[in-house]
Amino acid sequence: MGERTNGTYFGVYENPEAGGKRPDQTGTLLVDADLLQALIDMAHAQQEVGQAISVEMRLGFWVKTGRESNKDYLWGRPSVWVTDDPQPPQARKPQIAQERVSPRKDANDDIPF
Repeated sequence: MGERTNGTYFGVYENPEAGGKRPDQTGTLLVDADLLQALIDMAHAQQEVGQAISVEMRLGFWVKTGRESNKDYLWGRPSVWVTDDPQPPQARKPQIAQERVSPRKDANDDIPF
């Protein structure tokens, strides 16, 4: 059994400075404390059973139109599926060896890792 932890909504907008090495669209994804904790929990669960750490963060997008600019943009939201089963939702790619996450500290610590 598991539950989905959702992050804060964010926008992806047309970049007026696009071209060359500058991207066509930009946005800022904020990882709040709940989303960060979900990522850390899943990484620790994978580490405990000896798996390479590979936590899936899903991104959902909706196409919206700016009220004043009348330009389309993407409105997105990240989420992480937290479950007792540390196996990634789909065994779709070979796992790549990564550095181990440091051992979990006391749950009352300000920083959860």
